[in-house]
Amino acid sequence: MRRLLRVLISAPLPVAPRLWAIVAAVAAYTALVALLAGIYHPGPLSQFDTAFTVVNAVILGTLLTFRINEAKRRWWEGRTLWGQLINDSRNLCLKAKSLARLEPEDRKRWGGLLVAFAESLRRHLRGGCRLPELSGFTEDPQRPVHVPLHLAGLVQAEMAGWHRDGKLADIGLRLLDPLVGDLMNVCGGCERIRNTPIPSSYRALLQHGIALNVLLAPFFLVPEAGYWSVFIMALSTYFIMGVELVAIHIEEPFGEDRDDLPLEAYCRTIEQSVEQALAA
Repeated sequence: MRRLLRVLISAPLPVAPRLWAIVAAVAAYTALVALLAGIYHPGPLSQFDTAFTVVNAVILGTLLTFRINEAKRRWWEGRTLWGQLINDSRNLCLKAKSLARLEPEDRKRWGGLLVAFAESLRRHLRGGCRLPELSGFTEDPQRPVHVPLHLAGLVQAEMAGWHRDGKLADIGLRLLDPLVGDLMNVCGGCERIRNTPIPSSYRALLQHGIALNVLLAPFFLVPEAGYWSVFIMALSTYFIMGVELVAIHIEEPFGEDRDDLPLEAYCRTIEQSVEQALAA
C-alpha cells in the first residue's frame, strides 16, 4: 500500500484539476439520481442492462481507441521530427568541419545559424517569431515573415559561399546539401501537425458518447448498486475523461503544457552539440 501511494504521488497528472472537477460533477449527478430513486422507487431497468452495457462498451471503446492513438501519433511524429533536427544539426557541423576548410569565424557563423534555426522553429510553432528576438540577430534590419525559412536560406547561402570561395569541394557540397534541405523538411512536418487538427466530427462523436454514458448509466446502476453507483461512476469517469483530456493535451505537441514536447531542452541539446562538434 505504501508503495502504491508513493507511485501515485510521484506520477502527477497534468490534467488532474479539470479531471477531478468533472469526476466530482458526475459523482454529484449520480448521487442525485440515487436520492431520487430512493424517494420515487422507479422500476428496475435490468431487462435493458445487458444491451446498454454492450453497446456502451463497443461505442466508447472504439472512439477512445481512435482518439488516443491519433493524438499519440501526432505527439510521436513531432518528437521524431525534432530528433531528426538534432541529428541533422550534429551531422551538418561534423561534415562541415571535416569537408570544408573553415576559418574560426566561418565555424562560429555556421553554428550560430543552426542554433538560431532551432530556436526560431520553436518560437514559430508557439505563435510566431521575429528575427531580432534571436541571439546574433538583434541588430539585423530584416523582418522576414517566416523566420525559419529565412534562416534556412542563410544556411544554404553560407554553404554556397564556401563552395564559391574554394573552401568546399563539389563532393562536400553534394554531401551537405541534403542535410541543409532537411531543415525545411522538419519545419514543414511540424507545421503540418500544428495546422492540421483532428477532424472535429471525431471529437464530437466521442464527446456525445461520453455525455450519453454519464447521463444514462446511473439509471441502470442505481437500482442494482444503490449509492455504490456514485463510486462506480466516479471511477469510470476518471479513466474515460482522463483519456480524453490527455488526448486533448498531446494532440498539439508544440505547446507549453507539461505533456507537450520539451522544445527548450531540444534547443539546448542542439546548441551544446553544435559547440562540441565545431570545437577546434
